[in-house]
Amino acid sequence: QVIDPGLVALRAVSDLPADAAPRRRGTRRAVEQAQAQGLAELDVTVDLPVSAAREAARLHQLLAVSDEGLADEQLLTVRAEPDVVRLRAWMIEQVQAQLEAGAEAVAWSDWAPRDAASPPPQA
Repeated sequence: QVIDPGLVALRAVSDLPADAAPRRRGTRRAVEQAQAQGLAELDVTVDLPVSAAREAARLHQLLAVSDEGLADEQLLTVRAEPDVVRLRAWMIEQVQAQLEAGAEAVAWSDWAPRDAASPPPQA
């Protein structure tokens, strides 16, 4: 039996640490409040352990593999749009650079105009 690597990757996502869920909810609430106030932009600060850089890179890698597996339309979900893939790459790059190298944050608006073919971060 041949197992689709995209399906394997999607299953592996569920093995990533669950402690990120409260951070996602907090970020989502901040975004919803900003939208309710009519703000077009929002800076969000999220406290993460250093290990989050490795976990985020692994998630990015798994999602990339699952997106490739979704190209053949064998699973009941759709492949991520190119802008979503770029947003993921920006987020992972920011987590890695800030946690591992102490780099300053780079806003999406400053990062997004880069070459769309920029390679995503590596795990």
